[in-house]
Amino acid sequence: MSQWEELFMIKNRKKQAFTLSELLVVVAIVGILVAISIPVFASQREKARRAVDMDTARKIKSALVLAYNNEEIQVPKSTSSNGYGTWVMLCNGTTEYAPQAYRDNGKTVKGMWCGANKGVTVHGHTVDHDWTYNKDVENILKAYGLDAVALRTHSNGDKNGWDWIIIEVGYNEKGEFISRMYSGYKNQNGAAGQEKNPSNLEKMLYKTAS
Repeated sequence: MSQWEELFMIKNRKKQAFTLSELLVVVAIVGILVAISIPVFASQREKARRAVDMDTARKIKSALVLAYNNEEIQVPKSTSSNGYGTWVMLCNGTTEYAPQAYRDNGKTVKGMWCGANKGVTVHGHTVDHDWTYNKDVENILKAYGLDAVALRTHSNGDKNGWDWIIIEVGYNEKGEFISRMYSGYKNQNGAAGQEKNPSNLEKMLYKTAS
């Protein structure tokens, strides 16, 4: 190979190589694209989590309503200011994310709490205390095909999400029979009578129904 051919190949290699400034520009562009895409992915992931929570809540509501219609759950008519009946509370894994009332009553929650008010009868057993975990309600969920051990919420608790969801079947403060699904944050009480405004979950349900 002649000296001129060697010089030509060296020059070509130099032309093909990236300069430091060009590499820095590429790195900066990649960084910008990553910075833009991460919030988008996070937002889509949160929407998917909320959709899962909403589907779970609907299934629980269907199970409780069917159990009520089949007289597996019997709720005496009442006009309690906080509502009266049976309910399932789902939270994001631990007691920390449950409604304030659960922490105030010293309850330990691992994602789900099944409850019924005093005087409600579930599977032939009449409840004698409002804050006793109700295994009969849990068994109803299992009988209707729900994995009670895995039930919990998945939303990250941002301004459009929630820390917990409550699915309730019973009577409201006016003595009207209702079935309600609503959500909230860990600093909220959680009692139906105190959570009257449409929650984020209810807004989502109205939106999908319209």
